[in-house]
Amino acid sequence: MSDITNVNDMVGTVTSSESAYTRPESSSDVSKEISEFGAKRRKYLTIALIMMIPVGVLYYKAFCHFFDRMNAAILYGIFTISFVVMIELLMRAYGKKITKEAIFWDACLVILGIISPICEEPLLTVFITHGIAVFSVLVRGGVLRQGHTGGQFLADIFSGIFSKGFGGMGEAFKDADYLGKHKEKEKKEKKGDSVLQGILCIVVSVPILLIVANILSNYNDVIKNVMKALYSGFLFTLRLFSFQSSGFIINTADFFWSCLLGFVVGLFLYGLASKAAKSDGQAELAKGKKFTSTIDNSRKASRIIPSIVVSAFSLLYISFFCSSGGYFFSAFFGNLPKEFTAAEYARQGFGDMLIIVFLNLLIFFLVRLFSSKVYSLKNYLNIALALLMTESIVFVVISFSKICLYISRFGYTENRAFSLLCCTSLGLASILAGISIISKKNVARIWIVASTIFFIAYCVVSVVMNISINNVLISDLVNGL
Repeated sequence: MSDITNVNDMVGTVTSSESAYTRPESSSDVSKEISEFGAKRRKYLTIALIMMIPVGVLYYKAFCHFFDRMNAAILYGIFTISFVVMIELLMRAYGKKITKEAIFWDACLVILGIISPICEEPLLTVFITHGIAVFSVLVRGGVLRQGHTGGQFLADIFSGIFSKGFGGMGEAFKDADYLGKHKEKEKKEKKGDSVLQGILCIVVSVPILLIVANILSNYNDVIKNVMKALYSGFLFTLRLFSFQSSGFIINTADFFWSCLLGFVVGLFLYGLASKAAKSDGQAELAKGKKFTSTIDNSRKASRIIPSIVVSAFSLLYISFFCSSGGYFFSAFFGNLPKEFTAAEYARQGFGDMLIIVFLNLLIFFLVRLFSSKVYSLKNYLNIALALLMTESIVFVVISFSKICLYISRFGYTENRAFSLLCCTSLGLASILAGISIISKKNVARIWIVASTIFFIAYCVVSVVMNISINNVLISDLVNGL
């Protein structure tokens, strides 16, 4: 009966979620199904707790050896896959089914985890990967402030880091205590005893088997080759974790700090996933609605002053295009000013144009934030904002033409690919901002997902470019193996 009560308590935290565990109507079926659900939960939690420290150590090792690019890529790849598996175990422990959106973000996390250390902008990529790692957990747990990917995604990420990550570092101990309460009952089950005996048998017999095989290898070439292969695999695994080129000696201090800091990191990652799994998402939705309500109540600014400000920007840009349009638009027709070389023309003004677009988007966001929303072009302020976004698109197109000219004359490099990424992302933001004037569609979600896909594409292209231009990474891979 205590088993059922405990399971009821823990299931109760997620029953309001559509994907959570649902009790059947019959009282006899209730006891049976809750008992089965509790057994599955304990199994999933046990595996997740076992994985916690190894996952933390993998992250710590990958982070410490980040600039050892190929080893870091292997470790980050193993870490992200292991982390996704641990998340899935915890989510299944609380009856949460996976969604297509969660699969998308998990795939993004794994891809970026593998390629982040070996792309052209590793620090930026790893920074973004950390954000996606937190966000993917929240999506998988269904604990977003808007119930889906939206404009409050930064608040979701910060809440995940501090409220669930740091705030949930004790969840592993709570789950261990929950499992410990069933220890006496499990000891009485023959199946549990047989499993423990089986594990003990393996632990004792494997070293003896290896000793016997090593002796027999002196008289049998097949066994000798198998032992050599196992030895080589062991050395390779040892290098991944100890980063020593030869020998069996692992630095004791390094091993201690790896385990200690890996344990701390593991507590954070486990707490993040565990709290997301245990929450039904209602508290997060309430916070999101409260934030939206606060913003709606703050929209009391007069629309006259913002209209004048936005119009001033638009008139400034129109006068700029009229006076200097010939210079900036000449690249479209393949004609360059005589006083400039192709390189000078392509570089001059490229970054400035993108900064202007970013500032225009900032103005747009602030005006829409503090002014009452009217989804129509019949309003003068909306007309001014639409004109501002149109001019922003023109600036993006100018920058895009400059970088395309640069690529056509001097070839394709990773930095130029990153410039294309910036142009594409800001251009899409300007287009979607213009659409948001006349539509209530969730354009923030479209921009986040599309920009993530663009960024992953850039990272993949960057890695391919690195490999094709030089053989440094290939040689590192061969040496690592």
